[in-house]
Amino acid sequence: MNTSRIAAILLSGAALLAIPALAQTAGQANGRPPPAPFVQNEESLADTARADALMAKDHKDLDDIGMLCKPLSDIFVKGDTYEIPPASKVFDNLYYVGLGKVGAWAITTSEGIILIDTLDNTDEAKQYIVGGLQSLGLDPAQIKYIIVSHGHFDHFGGAKYLQDTYHPHILMSPADWDLMAKTPKVRNGLQMPDGPAHDMDVVDGQKLTLGDTTLTLYITPGHTPGTVSAVIPVKDHGKTYLMSFWGGTAFSSNLDMLKKYQASVERFGPMVKGQGVQGVISNHPVFDYSVKKIGEMKAHPGGKNPFIIGGTNVGLYYEVLDNCLKAQIARMTPTSGM
Repeated sequence: MNTSRIAAILLSGAALLAIPALAQTAGQANGRPPPAPFVQNEESLADTARADALMAKDHKDLDDIGMLCKPLSDIFVKGDTYEIPPASKVFDNLYYVGLGKVGAWAITTSEGIILIDTLDNTDEAKQYIVGGLQSLGLDPAQIKYIIVSHGHFDHFGGAKYLQDTYHPHILMSPADWDLMAKTPKVRNGLQMPDGPAHDMDVVDGQKLTLGDTTLTLYITPGHTPGTVSAVIPVKDHGKTYLMSFWGGTAFSSNLDMLKKYQASVERFGPMVKGQGVQGVISNHPVFDYSVKKIGEMKAHPGGKNPFIIGGTNVGLYYEVLDNCLKAQIARMTPTSGM
């Protein structure tokens, strides 16, 4: 990820924790205070230790979300290790058509395609979503719905092109339609993409049905005011499983938003575990190891699907997320700097 890309993400709010020197420069240029430094204290270290203890139960499935206990600079470094994978079939009806740093998912149904997120801009949507679907033998004209998880440009950037070209319905929460509309067109000399025309509002608990497939959508504020998460039915060799999609992952430097995030994850995690969800996907591969898992599937065709981690580990995934979040809240209200 180059410096201009990082600066754009910071300024858009797509990642509100930052590499300190760059964040301070970016914040001053926009009249904003720099994000809180990553300074540990007794409470944050205890929360991180609890996350580490949970991860010790199964590092293979939990190390990805455990990245949130680390400084954002470490997350950037890890994300940079992922090359762009070819468009890939992950389940019988779920396909990855994203990059190494930001993801997009296509769900096929008996009456068309539901797409989750649209990458950074028109060019990426053309190359990786449209081109990716075509490489898989799928017709992008069959995209009937696009769920934009939240109003940051690296998720809505390609939506206007797809809306204008294929005329799908675009879904976003009301709060993030508003957030997107308020995104400045130019920041720090960088042109931001235009958003799609306002179409459909997501409400909490909404069922989105297309053909033989029904997704359940939830409003999970915290990363943004109206982040959308989902429970998605998938099939692996004809057997149905449920996957959870967590719509916004990086932590804010705003304490009020962090508290909303905490309420969201402490509601969503137990809820999806109770629904029998068997796996987790994200819109950034560094938080679900999707690119790594795609590589495993290609290296071991016919093996166990690595995206199916089991209900116990799904619960642990959201517990690790919660503890890393508590550590960030503790760093925002330090008791003893270290």
